[in-house]
Amino acid sequence: MKKLIFISVAKHHSQYFNQILRNTGMSGKVFEWKNIAQHWRPFSFSGLTSPTYKELASEKILGRKQKGKRASALYELGLHLELRLIATSLARLFREHHGDLVVGVWNGSHRYHKIVKKISELYGGQILYFENGILPNTTTLDPKGVNYDNSVPRDSSFFLQYTPQNPSSLKEKLIPRKARSDKGGAIDLPESFFFVPFQDDRDTQVRNHSPWISDMRDLFDKLAKINRGENTFIFKEHPSSPIAYPDLHKRETESVLFANGNETQNLIEKSKAVITLNSTVGLEAILLNKPVIVLANAFYNIPGLAFSASNTQELSAALLKIDDWTPNNKLRENFISYLKETYCIPGSWRTPNTEHWNFIRERISRHLD
Repeated sequence: MKKLIFISVAKHHSQYFNQILRNTGMSGKVFEWKNIAQHWRPFSFSGLTSPTYKELASEKILGRKQKGKRASALYELGLHLELRLIATSLARLFREHHGDLVVGVWNGSHRYHKIVKKISELYGGQILYFENGILPNTTTLDPKGVNYDNSVPRDSSFFLQYTPQNPSSLKEKLIPRKARSDKGGAIDLPESFFFVPFQDDRDTQVRNHSPWISDMRDLFDKLAKINRGENTFIFKEHPSSPIAYPDLHKRETESVLFANGNETQNLIEKSKAVITLNSTVGLEAILLNKPVIVLANAFYNIPGLAFSASNTQELSAALLKIDDWTPNNKLRENFISYLKETYCIPGSWRTPNTEHWNFIRERISRHLD
């Protein structure tokens, strides 16, 4: 019988993982990151290579720099020692269970969770990735990953052949996101515009899955460069990002504007199309039956469902063609039905109910047998 454990780096995720054990009746254990080191022993080894540790450390240091924090030589030394301590401890834990561990983690982007993945590749075990749901009032539980790394099929023929279990209205009311600080009031929207939602530059969706646009300033620059005044771009900063863009606000014109105080759903619905790297706003636009131009790697970037642009030339062409492009309605409806009926766990992890726990139990049990 396989053993279920959870490895958490945040208190609220630890609480949720403990709730899973209490409300599903499954046996298991929640390890907070401080407890992982208890499995370390002298002369233990991880099996990971020096380049792997260097890669993990570099990602953490880059994240600090994006937050405006320094990374001294002493900090880097401590970081490398920390990574080796965690890796050797996890390796010992995995070896003790001979590949029979099922490990739940949140998102998988934290350096400790990346170590978990690398250790599981060496010693066996199954990782289950939890995340906020990709549809409103849902939760993600995926054995492959989250966001672009998830297990949602990418072949349009799969969805065209999919038979919805409960065909119904697919119109959605989105859940507003609360901003951490006042980023400006609402503006009067022009009659015709493209909506461009910013993402958090620190997010792995931007750092790892955006081949030709490095960050939001780069996105702004590329759109401003190809704009000849015939298009209007309405930008909205990510409500949870601490990064400020006073330099970009100074470059506002009649055709390049920020609307940080406007509701996202209203911006989607009033726009002629949404332009995004791979934001959840792109998926929300699909839910609201609005054309989407995808600029990076996104699980919903499927031909017939979204319009794709992988360089400046393709983006310029997309802006010209978007008025005459509409998504395949059957593909869209079946795609959303699949997410609702098969992929997503009903209920938000923040407000779980009995149905939520039943689905969680069933989904985890698939990997314990």
